[in-house]
Amino acid sequence: MTSLIFTAFFRLYSLHSLFNINRDLLVCEGGEVGRTAIWKNEKENCFFQKAIHRIRCNADSCVPEYLAYVMYLNATITKFDGLVTGVTIPHLTGEKLKGLKSQTPPLNLQMQFADFIRQSDKAKSELQNSLIELEATYKPKLPTVL
Repeated sequence: MTSLIFTAFFRLYSLHSLFNINRDLLVCEGGEVGRTAIWKNEKENCFFQKAIHRIRCNADSCVPEYLAYVMYLNATITKFDGLVTGVTIPHLTGEKLKGLKSQTPPLNLQMQFADFIRQSDKAKSELQNSLIELEATYKPKLPTVL
């Protein structure tokens, strides 16, 4: 594992006039700092607001699912210690985000991690759908049984 400064790891965009590209990461700048989503081309001609950082991974060094998990860990565990500013509403500037450091595994391990995340998400979705079907089938019958 190599420690990289994030500026070598991804390109950070702050202009809200740019289009989102498939697999860009959208990161909350304020409020719930670091909450991250991977853009998957759900809508055409969709822009992002100024309070969101857009991150595009360099394909030769970063997998979006891995970086999204790094952001999740920072948001939930470290709360971006030392990087977040603001007295009432936490705020993570683009400059501070660029200074964030992380351990970076080789690309093939990041890809394995991304595959695992996709499989886990698919299984979770299938289980949720099964639960919805089960409740729809048996919930109406419960009053007659009881």
